[in-house]
Amino acid sequence: MARQRGSRLDQTDRNNLFLPTYGDRSLSFVRGRGSYLIDEQGARYLDFSGGIAVNQLGHCHPALVAALRRQAGRLWHVSNWWLNDACIALAQELVKRTFAARVFLCNSGLEANEAALKLARKYGRATGGAKKHRILCFEGSFHGRSLFTAAVSGKAQHRRPFAPLPAGIIRCPYDDIPSLRQALNAEVCALIVEPIQGERGVYPASRAFLQEVRRLCDQHGALLIFDEIQSGMGRTGKLFAYMDYQVRPDLMTCAKAMGGGFPIGALLVDAKYGEVLSPGSHGSTFGGNPLAATVALESLRLTDDAALLRAVTTKSKMLAKALQKINTQFQAFKAIRGKGLWFGASLTPRYDGQAVMRRCQELGLLVLLAGEGDVLRLAPPLNISTEDLHKGIAILTTCFSQLSPK
Repeated sequence: MARQRGSRLDQTDRNNLFLPTYGDRSLSFVRGRGSYLIDEQGARYLDFSGGIAVNQLGHCHPALVAALRRQAGRLWHVSNWWLNDACIALAQELVKRTFAARVFLCNSGLEANEAALKLARKYGRATGGAKKHRILCFEGSFHGRSLFTAAVSGKAQHRRPFAPLPAGIIRCPYDDIPSLRQALNAEVCALIVEPIQGERGVYPASRAFLQEVRRLCDQHGALLIFDEIQSGMGRTGKLFAYMDYQVRPDLMTCAKAMGGGFPIGALLVDAKYGEVLSPGSHGSTFGGNPLAATVALESLRLTDDAALLRAVTTKSKMLAKALQKINTQFQAFKAIRGKGLWFGASLTPRYDGQAVMRRCQELGLLVLLAGEGDVLRLAPPLNISTEDLHKGIAILTTCFSQLSPK
């Protein structure tokens, strides 16, 4: 095999090239195809991590590759002083397929959430004066790592080292209606919520909770922001989770799977709030980039497919049943939560999360951890074959059969 770029360096030297924000990383991948990743030695790994819910159509989907190649020979970048045909087409489809009337294109979920929070603050000041600036968020949430998005995220370790953070943040328990009613008042300009909390360990909100969120936001004149950066783009069996809950937000952020692996994000805005951000009040140099917009458009079209989304629901039941069977055999999980092809299985004290992840990797399966490192998080491709789904389940079963409980 030809020597790959970077292969002359040992693992320590490689990791030392980067800021240590991700810890030591042992694997380096050179190719991906479908549900599999291939490392430098040619070893194949079945990917149940999904690039953290990014690769919803697997790796190097032929239609996405073809779309990128077509666009690469036409146009790469245009200043956002002007439009380009790719970003227009993408915005049209997002508006057509969702509640939104207007779109702000950017590069990531962090950028999308930052735009939503800034819009909310500007709206609050315009409608209620300086006192209407508070933003309500929830314990266990994750909305990004900028100062503003960290301020509205739930884990203290994401906030404390970077204080002082933006003020005016109210935090209350997730999926707790009495606490919500006490916290939301006339000074709140917006509430930001994940319909399903991902980083905490895949916790779906109850329908009653999100319906009450909608009612109270209306009552107090607060914008309802849905963060669908992980739950969107078919992950739950609907194009976006709000469609399943039947609760319409005012603003919605999406990213991750939006580009099927190509970096892009978007803020989707209801018509009533479409002119809050005026010219010069916000921007993104690469937002609406023709390459990203072209791939995202193809990704959207492929994902918003009735047959694919029905299959997500079918495979979800298969995976849930398999996890229950593993639990029965090995007493592995305290709880199994999920929606669509997105599961969080809280490990019992018998098993160490890092040991489970390492053993799965040794057996050729990539999984992730969430919560406090005690939740096994699974996000396989939405178009994974039944054969590969069963193969992943078999590897998980073997993993628990080989690990010695603590």
